[in-house]
Amino acid sequence: MKDIFEYTLLALGGLLLTNCYDSDEIEVIKFDDSFTPAPPTEKKRDTPLINLLDDFVFFKKDVVTIPVDKDNLATNNVISGEVFTNRKMSENFEYQLELDQDWISSNPDLQAIPNGAFTISGQTLNKDERNGTFKIQLNAEVAKELGGTYYLPLKLVSKNDNLNILKGYESGVFKLVFKKSYPIPEGNNVEGKKGYYFDGLGNNIPRTDLSFNSNYAPDHLFKLNDGNQQGANWWADTDDNTTYLDVKFPINTIKAIKLYTKSYWQNAVGSVKIEVSNDNGNTWKEQGIANFGQYSTVSTIVFTQPIDINAVRISNFTRGGSSNFININEVEVFKIPSEE
Repeated sequence: MKDIFEYTLLALGGLLLTNCYDSDEIEVIKFDDSFTPAPPTEKKRDTPLINLLDDFVFFKKDVVTIPVDKDNLATNNVISGEVFTNRKMSENFEYQLELDQDWISSNPDLQAIPNGAFTISGQTLNKDERNGTFKIQLNAEVAKELGGTYYLPLKLVSKNDNLNILKGYESGVFKLVFKKSYPIPEGNNVEGKKGYYFDGLGNNIPRTDLSFNSNYAPDHLFKLNDGNQQGANWWADTDDNTTYLDVKFPINTIKAIKLYTKSYWQNAVGSVKIEVSNDNGNTWKEQGIANFGQYSTVSTIVFTQPIDINAVRISNFTRGGSSNFININEVEVFKIPSEE
């Protein structure tokens, strides 16, 4: 019995060896005394741009656009600017900001703001804080004569050996757009126009810049800026006077809003209540009721006085056809031409 067990083990061992090595893919590499591994190649390494243990200050590359209300320079003549740091500061630092003459020379087609039109203050970075804010104060007497767009290129200069300026990010450019302001009136500032009304509407805001919010059929709001004025629609029940539709967009001077209704006259809008906001809908100011009459398949809400806003609330929908349901296929928002 013992002999049988031993022969069985030998047979299995031979089978395993055959299965393991019966392959053309296995190759045993042997090295003789002549083999010498190649030494590692010495390469030049780039040092990091900055030592992250040091304190660095820099501007972001973006041009910062700042609207300036030229009608109220006496009380609104201070602009905030920001510089950035790589970490919380290890101590209090002061820095200096100068006009970047190199930028001005390199951009002769862009109008730089005159030297006497501004002063800068607050160039301090506080210990244990990241980033810093400085103030640009406009000289009201000089600035009131300015109109359109001016550029203020500033260059960082360190006043402390322990504060480093990040190379390539020394300059920040502020684009100041001097324009007339259009404050929101207390009310009685809308009228309704029936049909394709175009008089003085200005330029429409790109539909991709519009966003919508509603307490009614919210899953269908995407249809309001899909570019199809005769396609799918959002709707509202005029028997529900709590329904609202909010339209939001980048802040602009707004002249009008168009509501497109499919050519089914029975679903036309008769009138709407309009409220507006310049703080993205946190607070609203009523502007009045826009009446469109009967069977208006294109209804235009016109602001008698253009206003600087970034949100409109449309509510109190009434029927302009035979159905209590109104359809809106597309919304367009029109701004007055830029003063830049």
